[in-house]
Amino acid sequence: MINYIYEKDLFGMKYKIVSSPFHEKTIAQIADCLDMNVQEFRKILIERLDMSFLENIPARYNSWKIMSLKEEDPVTSGLCITLFSEYIPVLAHEDVLIIKEKVDSLIKSGIPEDEAVLKGKILIREIFLAWV
Repeated sequence: MINYIYEKDLFGMKYKIVSSPFHEKTIAQIADCLDMNVQEFRKILIERLDMSFLENIPARYNSWKIMSLKEEDPVTSGLCITLFSEYIPVLAHEDVLIIKEKVDSLIKSGIPEDEAVLKGKILIREIFLAWV
């Protein structure tokens, strides 16, 4: 039986996808939203997503941006919950719900919404950085 090298390690092929100018711009915008290093975020995407998801990141991100303008809940939109759980699924839906509950409880305790969303983004970033 023939073993093809590219079937075992797709890192190089995935890297070529995410390092294209269009992908680089989109990934930088997403990483900036979480105040993350672009290289670390790119590595997470390469490790967690297959090539078809990687190829479609710009289209998925643009679709999410349009949808988030219509989002009624500013916390959900601010935390990019649907982006990271549905459009670019790098977080488990359960993790996203836990983070949302924590942010909602912070808001109920009197912390301003913007500050609570920022703390939620920090939680998301910590999950991502634990994978690096």
